[in-house]
Amino acid sequence: MALLQKLHRVTNVKVLEGYRLGLTFDDGTYKEVDIRPWLERQPLGVFEPLLDPGFFAQVQVDPLLGTVVWPNGADLCPDVLYAYPEEVEVETAESPIGPATVGEPA
Repeated sequence: MALLQKLHRVTNVKVLEGYRLGLTFDDGTYKEVDIRPWLERQPLGVFEPLLDPGFFAQVQVDPLLGTVVWPNGADLCPDVLYAYPEEVEVETAESPIGPATVGEPA
């Protein structure tokens, strides 16, 4: 018998420093999620425009999808965001977005 697991939805997003998002979920949980690891993977595809801080800051919550979206259609699974650790160590030797600021207050 499979266990049913509640699916989470993002209800609010705040853009923080260093490619981080402050996310509020439908159960009241608040997390600060570093999006940098997604932006350091190659090829970037639909995520490439997010390297521009101005474009990154255009993130919104799509109430139908219950997650964060950008004007070009890029989105991230709300359950992945919910499960993602609040601090992530990233190797940035060849990062297109510069050195990480992991662990620094936003």
